[in-house]
Amino acid sequence: MKNLLTVLSFIILSLTTSFAQSQVKLIVGIVVEQMRFDFLTRYWDKYSDNGFKRLFREGTVFYNAGYDYLNINSATSYTNIATGTHPYIHGIIGSQWYDRTHGTIVNCVYDPETVTIGTKQMETAGSPRKIMAYTFSDQLSLSTLGQSQIVVIAPQKEAAILSGGHFADYVLWFDDHSGKWITSSYYTQSTMELPQWVKDFNALRLPATYLNNTWTTSLPINQYTESLPDATITEKGIAGQTTFPYNLQVLKTKVQNRYDLLQHTPFFNTYTKDLALNAIINLGLGKDNIPDYLLISFQANSNISKVFGIRSVEIEDAYLKLDKDLSHLLQTLDDIVGRDNYVVFLTSDRGACDNPNMLKNLGQEVYFFQTRANQVLLDAYLRAIYRQTGLVDKILDNQIYLNQQWIDRSRTDPLEIQRLAADFFMQIKAVQIAVPTQLLMNNSFSSDLLYYAYHSYYPGRSGDIIFTLSSNAFLETQDGFLPSFSQCYCNDNNNNHLPLIFFGGGIPHRSVYRHVDITSIAPTLSALLKIQLPQNATAPVLDEVMVMR
Repeated sequence: MKNLLTVLSFIILSLTTSFAQSQVKLIVGIVVEQMRFDFLTRYWDKYSDNGFKRLFREGTVFYNAGYDYLNINSATSYTNIATGTHPYIHGIIGSQWYDRTHGTIVNCVYDPETVTIGTKQMETAGSPRKIMAYTFSDQLSLSTLGQSQIVVIAPQKEAAILSGGHFADYVLWFDDHSGKWITSSYYTQSTMELPQWVKDFNALRLPATYLNNTWTTSLPINQYTESLPDATITEKGIAGQTTFPYNLQVLKTKVQNRYDLLQHTPFFNTYTKDLALNAIINLGLGKDNIPDYLLISFQANSNISKVFGIRSVEIEDAYLKLDKDLSHLLQTLDDIVGRDNYVVFLTSDRGACDNPNMLKNLGQEVYFFQTRANQVLLDAYLRAIYRQTGLVDKILDNQIYLNQQWIDRSRTDPLEIQRLAADFFMQIKAVQIAVPTQLLMNNSFSSDLLYYAYHSYYPGRSGDIIFTLSSNAFLETQDGFLPSFSQCYCNDNNNNHLPLIFFGGGIPHRSVYRHVDITSIAPTLSALLKIQLPQNATAPVLDEVMVMR
């Protein structure tokens, strides 16, 4: 036993010495949901010097960053950031997919063996078991023999779990029933309780305080010249209101879920930031020479853009307030960890689009994709060829699932029926490209949308045809205001030209204009810490970020 303790002590000492040489004691990831690159520049003159501008002026800025896969969506992007690879390896093709065997839709983190921890509603929570690859934080935990503290704070359950991976210490998301931060039993198997520091934070009941406030503009409203007028007919608003000021104490009486109301205000970003600061302080993140990892997701701006649009006074004000939150976060890191001892990366999960009604008013031709109607249409087309009904099982999230049982039973050539279906679908004006997945299985591609489609396909989860909508096409719904003003269903630069900045830890100030895949974050962080790359990472290290130590 004594010899074992001696060996373990030697290993720990070796690890401490190794990481001390790299100096980086804390990695902080910041993901601002639905933040296009131009949100950095559009409001530049109104940002403070210590938030976005500080990252921009002192860090390595990638001006042409995006994700190299088809149909950009939040769940897949968070998994790409975490693993350093694409759906064809990690398996998360979206937030959900169609299970042909049971005829059901499966959530990407659904795990019936888990329950929520931190709320009285004992619902199924979820786990990372459907991620078919290790994450950067998994590799960090293995490299330090579990000594690194890994914390993920994301309002959305899927974002939290997919970012946390398999070995995270704390994975927290917001419960809009109770207004508390909660977790999954997967991450608390030994205690089945929230950690005390989270309980203490929840006990402050800050949402109640925020909901007694009024959301007013940071500047006189006539200075919001980068936005449309405050009163715009295309806005949905919150609780029916579309102009400043927003008295939350009054508005919360008009909605069924007051915590959902909170999530549509900048106060929710502040609430998220405050939990992150509590984690840094209470857990002592970055206080020793074993590097820790903190991932923070800011979701409020995404929610705000959905009901007000990306050119509204509300979204501009939300970014100005988020800038102040980032300034507070960076100053705290300076004071507690030391400005040379931490590294921050900032990016987004996806972009955002203009309101289709506004585009129509400007004279642009706009198309709407009707999922159910197009499924019926495609099924009728295939019926005319094969004399068989029900050949289209499901169209879900840009995936077409054909009747595989009939195809097998009838010995129909899978590529033939997929090609016919894809060619027919390409004739729909709202569709940009439709790709038979049988084609992806037997080929590899090096560029263009087929290359992105190849990265997006995972057997057993993907459909038989992957398609994407045109830049001027939107998903039709029963609500005239939906899809949200901001949600894109295409693969253009509205949805896939995103910020990517690395800052701190001696990283140089550089401007990089070549195209880079945001999926490179995980391998780059591993290289910065001089640890093994994540097990299944395929994206390259961004050498512009690297510092000789």
